[in-house]
Amino acid sequence: MTIYETRLKIRKSLRLNVFDGAAAFAMAGLTQNYVTPFALALKATTAQIGLLNSFPSFAAAFSQLAAPALVNRAGSRKRVILPVVLVHALMWLPVFLLPYLLGNAGVWWLIGLFTATVVFGALSSAPWQSMMADLVREEVRGRYFSFRGRINTFTFLALSLVA
Repeated sequence: MTIYETRLKIRKSLRLNVFDGAAAFAMAGLTQNYVTPFALALKATTAQIGLLNSFPSFAAAFSQLAAPALVNRAGSRKRVILPVVLVHALMWLPVFLLPYLLGNAGVWWLIGLFTATVVFGALSSAPWQSMMADLVREEVRGRYFSFRGRINTFTFLALSLVA
């Protein structure tokens, strides 16, 4: 592969990564701020709301310790990121079905499923950041991530308002 072809491939990857970020922030904008009201609609107690708002972050922090081992085992960062992100997104399907399947008894399931969702999102974070550090040249990192951040923030806010 020539240098020109390599640069085109990297440029395409970075452009697609902006769309990926927008999709991730769209999912967050449509879901993240509404987990607690969803739990309240399922008749969650104050203790359950406390667990729902604290335990997922605690579990996610510890799950990131496993990311390097997963990358070593898989052989590449991409082989970790793709399935983990897919499972992260698919975890919302059973969350949405909770009221229909379990009614008000689904609060504990919500805490468990939401924790799993957050953990899968966290597992992809370190490999993704490492891969991006390799893709984005140091002299354009600020400009690239600033642009990507503006798109992500706009997407998040717009879809939070829509939700």
